[in-house]
Amino acid sequence: TSTTPVSKASLTTPSVERASKSAPNAADADDPFRDEYAAIWKRIARWDGDPDRLKEPRQQIMAILANDRAYAPAYVALARIEAFSGFQTDMTFESEALDRGSKFVSHALKLDETNFDAHCTAALIATLRGDYDVAEESLRRADELKPGHAAIKIVRATIASAQADALKAVKL
Repeated sequence: TSTTPVSKASLTTPSVERASKSAPNAADADDPFRDEYAAIWKRIARWDGDPDRLKEPRQQIMAILANDRAYAPAYVALARIEAFSGFQTDMTFESEALDRGSKFVSHALKLDETNFDAHCTAALIATLRGDYDVAEESLRRADELKPGHAAIKIVRATIASAQADALKAVKL
């Protein structure tokens, strides 16, 4: 199993907005899962490295998917959960967990190619794999959807940190 080291602090993002499945700026008022999804997303964002803390959010996401199999944001959340579930010591991740996360985020993007969180999550997973070119391409697409968004800067800083470019990480 290959692993990739990365700083834990770089994995969490401040309340990342999610694009709706119909359009990036559509009103969330029509989204029946909006509040539940937002609460789940916050729990994932506050993840502290303990895989057991991902069990309840995973169950909640599966309940959402039982009601709507085409709800792209749920697959984005599952992608993060699966990737993070492979956490090992010294901030490394099992490649199998990253593969599972990548499959979920790819499915989310098939359902909604305008999902901002999916592009940021794809970039994060690629960064954890050490595939920085793929990460930058995902961030380029995310930046087209929400130019200058804080989540993009955080993932770019994570890339710089993973590449041991502390000065660039601080500048971002």
